[in-house]
Amino acid sequence: MKLINMIISDIQREKEIRRLEQKRSIYAASKNYTQLRKVPTEENHTLPDIPSPSSDPGKSSQPEADPETMEEADLMGLLHVDEYTQDQFFSNACNRVSRFCEKHSLTYEIKDSFIYITTDIGKWYFHPNEAGETTLYHKNYELRRNQAETYHVQFTKSLTVDQILSYILRHDNAQKRRKEMYS
Repeated sequence: MKLINMIISDIQREKEIRRLEQKRSIYAASKNYTQLRKVPTEENHTLPDIPSPSSDPGKSSQPEADPETMEEADLMGLLHVDEYTQDQFFSNACNRVSRFCEKHSLTYEIKDSFIYITTDIGKWYFHPNEAGETTLYHKNYELRRNQAETYHVQFTKSLTVDQILSYILRHDNAQKRRKEMYS
């Protein structure tokens, strides 16, 4: 029975990895472009145009047109390239999990782009995803009726890593209180 449960768990994990890789290829861009206002440097810094008394006061001597394409905006220096990639997002998520687990005396493991967290009540794992929904998997230590010894889907939602960690903590604290009430 344990072997069958392990095989089912592996199949579910492989399916989730394929789904995430497909999502990553659709959503995750290698670069994020954000538009910023042009910051003067020594090269492009000029004094503001002051119309001469002979020129028309309503017109500027250098009209600045808005760019029509991203390429034009880039050439005009209006774009800032933010090199925040999926790998950096995952690294940041791992750092957050590390600090969280250290603070709450939990253990964690990073394996195949998944983060596994072990608590007093059960085990959890998820793949942090900045572009869409994240599926949180849970495995209880205490088996209930009609429950297999494998991970099950707790939820699939668009949440930040901090929100997922907060959910895990709240869930486990509620389970501990229930256990104490009925013990």
